[in-house]
Amino acid sequence: MKRIFGAIAAFLILPFIFTVTSCQTIGNFIQEPKVSVSSVDLDKISFSGADMICHLDVQNPNGFDIPFPQVDWELFINSGSFISGTLTNSSKLAANKTVTVDVPFSVTYAGLYKSFSSLMDSTEASYRIALALKFPTVLLSDKTFNLDFSGTIPLLQIPKISGAAFSTGKIDLTGVEQDWTFTVDNPNVFPIPMPKLDWDYGINQVSVLKGGVDSNGMVPALSQSPVTVKVSLAFADLITALGTLGDSTGLQSVMNLDSIFPVPALQDMDFNMEIPSILPVFRKPELKFLGINIKNMALQKLDFVINWEADNPNDFPLDIGNFNYDLKVNNSQWAQGTLDSAPQLKANSKTVIPLNITISSINLINQIIDIINRGSNVNFSSSGSFDFSGDVPGLDKIDLPFDLSGATRLVRL
Repeated sequence: MKRIFGAIAAFLILPFIFTVTSCQTIGNFIQEPKVSVSSVDLDKISFSGADMICHLDVQNPNGFDIPFPQVDWELFINSGSFISGTLTNSSKLAANKTVTVDVPFSVTYAGLYKSFSSLMDSTEASYRIALALKFPTVLLSDKTFNLDFSGTIPLLQIPKISGAAFSTGKIDLTGVEQDWTFTVDNPNVFPIPMPKLDWDYGINQVSVLKGGVDSNGMVPALSQSPVTVKVSLAFADLITALGTLGDSTGLQSVMNLDSIFPVPALQDMDFNMEIPSILPVFRKPELKFLGINIKNMALQKLDFVINWEADNPNDFPLDIGNFNYDLKVNNSQWAQGTLDSAPQLKANSKTVIPLNITISSINLINQIIDIINRGSNVNFSSSGSFDFSGDVPGLDKIDLPFDLSGATRLVRL
């Protein structure tokens, strides 16, 4: 009976002994992998966002292969959860080897600014990446390896549009052309597309001309690029829009600029400028016939002066070039030719342009003396042309014809 009882007891205790032995064997059989964050590197940066790579060192200290870990990761920006993901791989980690596991993640600036608007004026954002590694094997199924790493992500720098310098390309009696030059400043370490510009040119709070410049090309990294807007205004169109040009040679104007960068992170941002300026208005000088003055009367010849008056309503002087004239009095040809040394027309003033003439015809002298003695008026016609230029950007030499007629008196000096 004792032998039978001992055999039964041994049979019952055997599984327990086997179980304990098995557990101790498993615990000694596999060693836990060692994991650490080697680094987090910037892989690529562009106007759309930044691509990052988290490098994990995973060591398999065992003499046999183990499954590749599943990596769950979550990215926090300024302590707020932003994006997360999972990395899986069906391959094996070789025995007694250390491998680098790359966990890539991307940050789009559009999403970043939408979630964290306070970052708009920042040059970088603080981040923390939290990682949880699990090895899909029965022996390590209940073990989670937690890691984290903190750093900064470079942010898209907001480009700036400045400059707003304008110059007069051309000005004449019909209108004026202006070149507006703006500077696009790219403070980023990568190129960005040139902006699309919509502009509205207004005078006296009235929009008179609109246009645009399409986005073309790229602004290189850490550089400035000019953008030119050409404005061509006809004075006739200004009169239609405003009713009058007034009396000034410069109109108060405003250039409104609206810029759009074809970059997802910048599409909801306003890049507006309002630049006050002066639109130069060139006004035609007016010529008036003042009359004829007799300087000297003799039997053989007659000296007299023909006087024109030129009114320059502009804020700058004008230089007269060739002055061609033709004068008839009572249908008789009195004078014809070219006056090559006309005086300068001063700004905002009237200038007399004299012409000294000598007549030697006895018959004509007798007619003039008779007119003077009777004190009667004479009919005249004065036609011709003169050209003028000025020290004003864009003002080319302009030819102005004239044709004046009327009645005047011959006045003896």
